[in-house]
Amino acid sequence: MITLSDEKISIIHYKKISKVSIQEIHIETAHTTVMISGEELFIVYLNADEIILKGKIRKVDFLAHERA
Repeated sequence: MITLSDEKISIIHYKKISKVSIQEIHIETAHTTVMISGEELFIVYLNADEIILKGKIRKVDFLAHERA
């Protein structure tokens, strides 16, 4: 599940973090990669099941994983 507000995004049941910078963060879930773009992005909370990001979120894209 993904929850989005102006300056915060929460992703529950993520699998891994594949890219982190202050302008772009990629989070892999079971079926998609969530690509968050913006400014001053940072991780404010992280555990085995949930990640919360804050910053000036400009765009959120989803890339579906191909099924084998």
